[in-house]
Amino acid sequence: MCATFWNQNQWFKLTQNLQHLKIEKTKSYHKRFHLLQAAYWILNIYAIYVWSDIQGVAGFFEQYFFDLVLFYYQFFYMCVSVVVTQLLKQKYESICQMLKNQKLKIRVLKTEDEAEKCVQKLEEYVKLLKETVNIFNQIFGWPVLLNVFNSSFVTLDYLDDLCKNSFEYTRAQYIGVIISNIITFAFCLVSFCFISVIICF
Repeated sequence: MCATFWNQNQWFKLTQNLQHLKIEKTKSYHKRFHLLQAAYWILNIYAIYVWSDIQGVAGFFEQYFFDLVLFYYQFFYMCVSVVVTQLLKQKYESICQMLKNQKLKIRVLKTEDEAEKCVQKLEEYVKLLKETVNIFNQIFGWPVLLNVFNSSFVTLDYLDDLCKNSFEYTRAQYIGVIISNIITFAFCLVSFCFISVIICF
């Protein structure tokens, strides 16, 4: 958690660079981001209800509070990383458009000084984007690997509960446990693809 969100210098530099790399048409991800957060909490409130019914509210939070924080951090991390990735993708697309426009512009320009200024401007833009991508990799690189390991372990744990009723729950409790585990399982494995699809379109 510290590695991703508490490195203020890198976050400041990343946001500053993204602001400098302005493009004409930027998609807004605010509504989709908040919609995903709401969906996450609605589904997790159901899972909390199921487990609180089995273990009691105090017992549930005593045993699973850290897991709740960890799963939300993982989900929030994926949402933020996908949004920033999409912003970087838009910047790269704008560079391609700028290259086409500059190519046409340079052909029309009569003096070498004007052509050189156009090329320098484009070069600065590309350097700034390269620096931004490097900062993104420093912020989000290691957490990706750690999320893969964590998701693998959680998946194995929840698949065990899905396949057999180890704790001899009642039929109603077991159905609730299955639904709850499927929700958690989905957020661990499928959420990155799901988030990518929702935010990209």
